[in-house]
Amino acid sequence: MLNLQSNPILADAIPAMSQKDLQPNQMLVYKTNDLHQFKVLDGNRPVNPAHVKRIVDSVKKYGYLLSAIQVNKHNEVIDGQHRLQAAKELKSHIWFIVNPEATLKEAVIFNANSSDWSTKDYLNSYCDLGYENYITLKNFYNANNDFSLPNCIELTGRPTGGGISDFKDGLYKYRADNNADYIFNGVRKIIHLIPEAKQSNYLRAIEICLNNPQFDLNVFIKKVLNYSCEYRKNSHLNIIIANIEHIYNFRNHGKTRIILQDK
Repeated sequence: MLNLQSNPILADAIPAMSQKDLQPNQMLVYKTNDLHQFKVLDGNRPVNPAHVKRIVDSVKKYGYLLSAIQVNKHNEVIDGQHRLQAAKELKSHIWFIVNPEATLKEAVIFNANSSDWSTKDYLNSYCDLGYENYITLKNFYNANNDFSLPNCIELTGRPTGGGISDFKDGLYKYRADNNADYIFNGVRKIIHLIPEAKQSNYLRAIEICLNNPQFDLNVFIKKVLNYSCEYRKNSHLNIIIANIEHIYNFRNHGKTRIILQDK
């Protein structure tokens, strides 16, 4: 059971208010010193010690924690786990609101709207919940962390589940027949000549080129190593593909030239 003590500030503002007086979209705010009754919500992002320290330092400088945390009927923290940890370190009380049916979905929304949930936070959250596609992605990313997580998501995800938006919503699907490993290994050989090759549009351009059965990534890599002066820096996808095509066909005397995109 929750150890509830009505917020005296709220009581002063609305005398004699009871639970039955509340409108459907209103909640009572409570105060407690029993901080250990609250639990970690499975799938929520890990507590960031640096964030907790900022809160602790702020409270020491300006006063008590006034923003209420939100918990569900199981005492699991939906919003405010950093404030809760700060209160524990300060040996302070905390204000809280009970939203009985709240789940991880609400926690993700709170964090996305009110703080800086990173792509890695989403990945770890869904892995904690046992999402197999996310666990596979995490293993792949850990083995290729010289590339960004968004790049890993894009190159390994299915068309209906590869975008960052779908990824955050838990809809990401790992594509077993992806070319990500092949592309990354190739790019590593030319990154010293084309630093931009690790950027999203360049990786996407290579993936598009691989859809052409005449395109051999290893041939392209050899051409870059031999004729890197033919590389032209640009961030636009179509221009990158055009430059890849130019390098691939450079000095192909007596050989068939490939066309990687329509002019």
